[in-house]
Amino acid sequence: MRVTVMISSISYIKNNVSKTFPLWGSMLLTLSLVVVSLFAFEVPQNIQTGLNAHAVSRELHNMRFPFIEARAAMLTNKVKSGTYTYTTIVESCGNVTSCVDAYEKAAAYNKALNKFVVDFKIAFKRWIKSVKGYEYQLTQIPNQLSGHVNNRELKVKEAENNVLFIEMIQQLNSGEKLINQDLEKGQQAFEILQGVTLLIIIYFFIVIILYQRRSNRKHILREKNLEVTLRSIADAVIATDIHGNITSMNPEAEHLTGWKFEDANGFALSKIFRMKNGHAGESADDLLERVKLGKNVVVLAEDSMLITSKGDRYHIHESGAPIHNDCGEIIGVVLVFTDITQEHDLKNQLDDHAKRLQGVIDTSMDCVIVIDEFGMVKEWNPAAESMFGWSFEEISQKPLHETIIPEEFRERHLSGIERLIKQNQPSARAKRIESIALHHDGHRFPIELAMTAICTENGWVFNAFIRDLTDIKNNENIIKKNDVLLRGGQRAAKLGYWELDLVDDTLEWSSEIFRIFSLDPDTVKPSYEIFISKVHPEDRDRVDIAYSELLKNKTPYNIIHRIETDEGTKIVHEQCETIFDDKGKPVRSLGMVHDITELKQAEEDLQQFNRVIDCSPAVLFRWKAIDGWPVEFVSENVNQFGYTAEELLSGNVTFNSIVHPDDLERVTHELEEYSSAGIDVFAQEYRIVSPTGKVYWIDDRTVVDRDSDGAIVRYQGIVLDISGRVANNKGVGAVSGGHVQGKGLTDIVTQGSD
Repeated sequence: MRVTVMISSISYIKNNVSKTFPLWGSMLLTLSLVVVSLFAFEVPQNIQTGLNAHAVSRELHNMRFPFIEARAAMLTNKVKSGTYTYTTIVESCGNVTSCVDAYEKAAAYNKALNKFVVDFKIAFKRWIKSVKGYEYQLTQIPNQLSGHVNNRELKVKEAENNVLFIEMIQQLNSGEKLINQDLEKGQQAFEILQGVTLLIIIYFFIVIILYQRRSNRKHILREKNLEVTLRSIADAVIATDIHGNITSMNPEAEHLTGWKFEDANGFALSKIFRMKNGHAGESADDLLERVKLGKNVVVLAEDSMLITSKGDRYHIHESGAPIHNDCGEIIGVVLVFTDITQEHDLKNQLDDHAKRLQGVIDTSMDCVIVIDEFGMVKEWNPAAESMFGWSFEEISQKPLHETIIPEEFRERHLSGIERLIKQNQPSARAKRIESIALHHDGHRFPIELAMTAICTENGWVFNAFIRDLTDIKNNENIIKKNDVLLRGGQRAAKLGYWELDLVDDTLEWSSEIFRIFSLDPDTVKPSYEIFISKVHPEDRDRVDIAYSELLKNKTPYNIIHRIETDEGTKIVHEQCETIFDDKGKPVRSLGMVHDITELKQAEEDLQQFNRVIDCSPAVLFRWKAIDGWPVEFVSENVNQFGYTAEELLSGNVTFNSIVHPDDLERVTHELEEYSSAGIDVFAQEYRIVSPTGKVYWIDDRTVVDRDSDGAIVRYQGIVLDISGRVANNKGVGAVSGGHVQGKGLTDIVTQGSD
């Protein structure tokens, strides 16, 4: 009855709105009314009630088995080995309480059923309490008793437990009637839902079939009109259904695809219209999807390529548009395309040429400037922006000669442009010239310029290629300056360098080497043979072997030898480093030649001087101007006082430690007085003590060494043993302390001890 009333109501509403809503809107409305009716007759609610009742029934079933176990545990009361044992309700069915809680939770949906559950739970708790009391009394029986317990009190307790258990089971069963009623209500609601669903499906099926038949008739008529239109269009046209299968092709489309319509009809568009989009790799299926999703005309870029059935390729320009039915639904797609192969090839050639040219201009390290016959800038590459400090937007607003050409050159520039225009002789090549340019900030800098002129339909165009010579000019000046400094430094240091390329067998000498060897660089070509010929005959084999060992065993080349020159015999110090390749083969040697003739002579003179000092009574000292006066230098002949140079230089023995204790205060005081007075050369007479305790009188001639600020850094002195003179003059009282001295070093060294 409910189903009949519901279907009648739906039919009434449907008949009144069928003329207003389209097919899918009408079907949606019908479905909405059915859903509302189902809720009005509480069909979903009853189904949910049935599901809840089913859950309660399942919990009730799950709870019965634990109760049976509990009851069986109560009957299991046996005596074993003279001891009473009783399996408690908690031990045998520990999940009874959890089952009761789950049953109560599931029955909460029905208030009447929930009341029965509450009464059952009260009876359950009373029964549990009685069982625990029975168990307690049972455990109080003495362990000596055996067999069945005949205690009267236990029997009364056991009978009470039985009564409570029966009452609890009765309460449990009293709710089953309500559960069964809810199960039946849910089953009826579910059957109603099944019936309504079946009727809706049948209704939708009939409506769709009728609507489709009407649409097909209109579609056939539209296709006939479309076919006539397509065949009258000069462009290629292909029509497809909603699935992308071809339904129509005009003659031009047959020509471009290589397919006859009879052969292509019904095939997928992607099989017949094999198209690749050069920019995005788009296929025919992608185009169809874009048209269907966008629901409007889609025009692709002019870089698509059509591949015919024979493998020929055409560049095409294509567009797609959706085909709609009367209801506005897309039922297909129409594709229109035109052969633009020739135009595309020509455009690509021009684009490639323009891109290559622009790439060269943009990445050029030189400035590229293009101006018209009026001097307005038309092209200004990034190098020009960087070099002149003008952006293209700024420079394009002014004539070129007012921006980067110095004022004194502007008139000559304009007259040159005017002369080229009058001669009407385009020039593709130009001579490079050096000039001066003007920066945006006003400073000038040297440039190298080349210009070409081209006459076009729009007038003359002048192309200028400019290079900044600032760094080149600066580097040239630096190179010249460094070359002068290098030559001067080499000459002052008497140090020359050479480079030998062992692969090309070429040797280069610096100018100082030519001077050291007394050779003319204008007439002598450097070679190993010339070098070895200049080596002293006694050193020649040693030098040749040393260099050979360097190349063979990679041993260091560091040798001092003599050479024979027009200026006489010289002594040189040579060092060399050789570069080897990955295979260990020498490829290049770099070396230096140092004229140490004067240095060697100075060393010999110094050695001779040291020998003179060591043989003289004068001892040379140098000590620091700090506490203790630690010794920095002492000559070897200090051993005449019982000390060695090593122990004094080690710092273990300081200079003030060898001064006689009775003289140390006076010597220190005099030293400070002379120093503070600015007297840097003075003499003192005092005693020193040898390691064995022997006392020597000495004459100390001291020179003060100061830094640039005038602070005392060290003291240098010449010490003479005057013990004999002091002994001879002891009665006269000749020793009186320090005094300013003017004797020279030669006088002291050559002076014998008194």
